[in-house]
Amino acid sequence: MMTVRWKKRVMVALLLGMSVTFFGTVALLRSVQPGESHVTSHHVWKTNNVARVTEFRKPTEPFRHTARHTMPPVAVKVDQQRGAAATTVKPRIEGKGGKAGEQLGISQMRDHALKLNIEEKVLNLEKFPEGLNDDGIILAVQVHNRSEYFKYFITSLQSVKNIEKALVIISHDFYSQEMEQLVAAINFCRVVQIFYPYSMQLYPDKFPGQDPNDCPRDVPRGRAKEIGCNNADHPDQYGHYREAKFTMTKHHWWWKVNHIFDHMRLTQGFSGYVVFLEEDHYLSPDFFHMASMLAKQKLSICPNCDLIGLGTYDKVKDYRSSAKFVRAYPWVSGKHNMGFAINRHSWNDIRRCNQLFCNFDDYNWDWTLQSLGKRCFNRPIGVLVVQAPHVFHIGQCGVHHKQKPGTVMGQCNADSVVSSYRDILQNNQQHLFPEQIALVGTNTISFTSRLAKPEGYGGWGDVRDHQLCSSYANASHIFPRSN
Repeated sequence: MMTVRWKKRVMVALLLGMSVTFFGTVALLRSVQPGESHVTSHHVWKTNNVARVTEFRKPTEPFRHTARHTMPPVAVKVDQQRGAAATTVKPRIEGKGGKAGEQLGISQMRDHALKLNIEEKVLNLEKFPEGLNDDGIILAVQVHNRSEYFKYFITSLQSVKNIEKALVIISHDFYSQEMEQLVAAINFCRVVQIFYPYSMQLYPDKFPGQDPNDCPRDVPRGRAKEIGCNNADHPDQYGHYREAKFTMTKHHWWWKVNHIFDHMRLTQGFSGYVVFLEEDHYLSPDFFHMASMLAKQKLSICPNCDLIGLGTYDKVKDYRSSAKFVRAYPWVSGKHNMGFAINRHSWNDIRRCNQLFCNFDDYNWDWTLQSLGKRCFNRPIGVLVVQAPHVFHIGQCGVHHKQKPGTVMGQCNADSVVSSYRDILQNNQQHLFPEQIALVGTNTISFTSRLAKPEGYGGWGDVRDHQLCSSYANASHIFPRSN
């Protein structure tokens, strides 16, 4: 007869066995490679050596277009040889978005990115169950970790009339509990989160992050070859080597637009407009009204325009003479990169320029997009822009902003900037929500001037960046290269 002591030992052994099986399964799921398939709560199958994923859903579930379900680009499996699975890091805090002492393992952050990208969970769907049709608007918001600005963005988003009719996609490239909590607190519209799976935070010491063996920015090419650094053969056109912190924004932007239009199950079949925003933007209460009106009338007002623009850097304090007017321009990065929108038809034209976009030696996504006019379209990219802004820029710290001690703006204080825009909107509230829009000038789009830097500003000479960037268009590229 089995003694009590042995019964206890048997029970412990059984429990340990179950634990090993469970965690072994989790580890296996983390390491799925292209061409492999494992049964999970998702249904996974193989097509042309590409892992594809779908979930079993009710046919009536809103937003879902089930004709094609492609597994989106996701975080790579942990590099066991380098011990990344056992590494716990303190995320690099570049702003106020992360909390002091906040720690999360790299593998956990990669799993989090993977989970967001596969699940495509719609927050507040029960509260706002109406489906998304081609007359709807998607807001794609690229965020990092500047929570001070993001709070203002969310406040302005909540003030937008009919925002519950939109789908808001938050695209992260930095894990922060504070940013997660800010998104979770949004209860006034439908929200989906995605995560750029190749960010510096997920790869802090290897490409596409900054590998310790990458060449220093300013080392001469000859010296780079002598020391044998990774990318010695590929400086940019000005002789400088890549800096990951500057390449990330372009990578994130191009991945995001590819992912939203071509790889998300939620957006399959959606041919309407996606408005591109950032965490340091501020919206007017009639933002959705203007976006919808421009989307519906763009073709009749300006058939030569590829994009619509809801933001402008022009300082317009009196909307009385400009609220209902729009103008056609060739798209210029420094003027029209805020709150512009693309529909699927225009995206298909841009997407065919994938290789030219990804090989252009400039780390700025907007300057690169502008360059496609002459290099791919053989005509300027046209944009129909409001004359009174409905998107404002409140961020005073970023890639191209340096602190200027002694000035409020230079200290990255958003309060005074937001206050000034609120005053403008308050003073012009009677001119918001115009009932119609009218074109000023001609709808003919032409190159107005020579590009200041037609060859680009550099920072994007590394072939690894070119290859990773161009792979975003290909659904079969799920895991980034390890070298």
